[in-house]
Amino acid sequence: MSPTFCLSFIHMNHNVRCLPKDGQAAFARTLEVQSAMTWGDIKRSPRHANGSESIPKSQIRPSIPEPFSDQNEFLAIRYWDNRPMVGVRTREVFHVLWVESNYGDVYRHSH
Repeated sequence: MSPTFCLSFIHMNHNVRCLPKDGQAAFARTLEVQSAMTWGDIKRSPRHANGSESIPKSQIRPSIPEPFSDQNEFLAIRYWDNRPMVGVRTREVFHVLWVESNYGDVYRHSH
């Protein structure tokens, strides 16, 4: 199963329009690359490359959209340098909730 990306619930202060032009381009390239991968490929990839990592709810800084308020963990996928898009996977759909423009804006990084 390849991911399908949904931006319907993206936060107004952490969206693609908040990114500089090179960040917007990197986001688009990442969606293209990741859409050609399977969820298994993403899971097996290093977290700072084309992979992902789980982020506990307690580390999320912005408000959580109501449909996802019951989630205990969120998924981070890197799109540009070490900056992630963060959201929730529901079957093949990845709901992008936040796109980090500045490192650390969306959640506390642990390195």
